[in-house]
Amino acid sequence: MESNRARFAPLSVVTTAAALNGGWTESSISHAVHSGRWVRIRSGYYLVDGSTPTPLAAQARAATDAVRDSVVSHAAAAALCDLPTLGSPPLCLTVPPSRRLTSIEAVHLHRATIGQVIRLGGVVLTPPARSVLDLARENGWRAGVVAADAGLNRQLLTVDDLRRQASAMTGWPYSRRARAVLDSCDGDSESPLESLSRLAIAAHDLPLPRLQVSLGNLAGDFVGRVDFYWAEFGVVGEADGQLKYTTGPVLIAEKQRQERLERIGLIVVRWDWSDLTAFHRVADRLRAAFSRSNRGTRAERWLEIPRFVRETRAG
Repeated sequence: MESNRARFAPLSVVTTAAALNGGWTESSISHAVHSGRWVRIRSGYYLVDGSTPTPLAAQARAATDAVRDSVVSHAAAAALCDLPTLGSPPLCLTVPPSRRLTSIEAVHLHRATIGQVIRLGGVVLTPPARSVLDLARENGWRAGVVAADAGLNRQLLTVDDLRRQASAMTGWPYSRRARAVLDSCDGDSESPLESLSRLAIAAHDLPLPRLQVSLGNLAGDFVGRVDFYWAEFGVVGEADGQLKYTTGPVLIAEKQRQERLERIGLIVVRWDWSDLTAFHRVADRLRAAFSRSNRGTRAERWLEIPRFVRETRAG
């Protein structure tokens, strides 16, 4: 019965095992795929499409109906898969090389080999890996890295998917940007701010941090999972996307979390979106924190703990 099946969030990735454990059957999964409510993105993985149509989806469907043999691509396709695009995505369509490019209002047309496509919410579009690398070719490799990080984090794509797609784009315009995404993407980044911060850290020749590390006290009690961690210095970096706008209990809890990290001897450096435009100042603060570190000259008061330990152990 439908009522006994687990309901999954729109635009989430569901595995066959999770669906079966949630009361779905092989037959019901197959029906969901054939009806277009689920999209098979690779063996055993499905993108659940139960979302309410958006204005972009409506515009994309109308545009593909108007342009024969076209598919939604580039930033628009990434946005329809709920991947970040660093700005309002233009409505891009790709048509086969044999088609003549004709003008259509408010639509950016591309001509290229299309290959595999998926159908999402009644719209035909390029798969996530292709969309991410097309986005990088058109809008720059940083935009591609941000989208790739999100896709990897949400399991919408894999590094192998990106590698195969980048290989298929050899010789295409701006294909170097697509290949640069492979050198820089990391699915451990959990937000566009974290992705751009990681790129800025590398650009300022700072030591590369580890991402999303769980830290605790010597008793093994969980203290916090941090965005960036420099183990050799005992320094933590926190990229705060919304903290400056947060008030009340959430802000108090975050301040208490920082105090717990500092009590076990870690140095915490924070920044937000506004700091990206002058990241050299953040880089200077990080270098100062590295220089203040006295790790190795005293007994350490913190340790790394299993990454997915329950935060209820925080104390």
